[in-house]
Amino acid sequence: EKWFEGRVPERGQGGELEAAIVAAADELREKVPALVDDLQIHAAIEETLQFVRRLNKYVTDTEPFKVVKTDKEAAGRSLYTVLEGLRHAACLLAPVMPEKMATLTASLGASPTGLLADLRWGGLEPGTKLELGEPLFPRRDLPEAPPAEVAPAPVAPPAPKGGAKAKAAEPAGDGASDVISFDDFAKVKLRAATVLEAERVAGSDKLLRLQVDLGDEKRQIVAGIGKTWEPEAIVGRQVVIVANLAPRKVFKVESQGMVLAVETPDGGLALVTPSAAVAPGTEVR
Repeated sequence: EKWFEGRVPERGQGGELEAAIVAAADELREKVPALVDDLQIHAAIEETLQFVRRLNKYVTDTEPFKVVKTDKEAAGRSLYTVLEGLRHAACLLAPVMPEKMATLTASLGASPTGLLADLRWGGLEPGTKLELGEPLFPRRDLPEAPPAEVAPAPVAPPAPKGGAKAKAAEPAGDGASDVISFDDFAKVKLRAATVLEAERVAGSDKLLRLQVDLGDEKRQIVAGIGKTWEPEAIVGRQVVIVANLAPRKVFKVESQGMVLAVETPDGGLALVTPSAAVAPGTEVR
């Protein structure tokens, strides 16, 4: 707002970093339709989100909000690249998040792209007024849990008289041993992950070896879902994993987490997945 009057800056003459972003956008326009045609919807979404993460890194590398004080043209070039990249992402994600992406497109001052074939780099006109509004995905902090009430300490029964043997302790009521404290539950770290690779574990008909993306790292997880899921059917899907489970060997293969699934009425397994696409590594709250 201060430096460019709330308008799209000039594109300028790009360098290697800008050329790499443009090439990635061109590749994305080819890759996403192919994945959708192959019914790999989650993979198509993930490719687009990877592109958005690349834009984030580009901003970190070019630092336009610092550079603008000494080189307004370079800062404008960086901002144009990011804004045009977001326009591409909005077009590609519109089928799965129509309202949010329509809002993003409008905030860029751009017209919705009717056909993917019409999407080309450079379509965002310099000088276009930007409509700044509320964040598309505002951070929501969950309220803190109230402090747990402390139960009074049990009073020990009087010692039996006459040297009689004490009775064995009464067993706890049904289900008492299944209850955990909030503090214990808070230790479990659940994160969304995208399955990159999947194959059967040799010697087992129910174990799959998965390579998953957690955003900041990739992990290998052995999951007992092979009787319900074929390896190729799970690639590209987003799952929820226990991320802080200690590694252990399963059929001589190290597993670095656990994939969550629920049993279906027919005895199969349904994966626990986010209801909408999220960035790999997103914490489940």
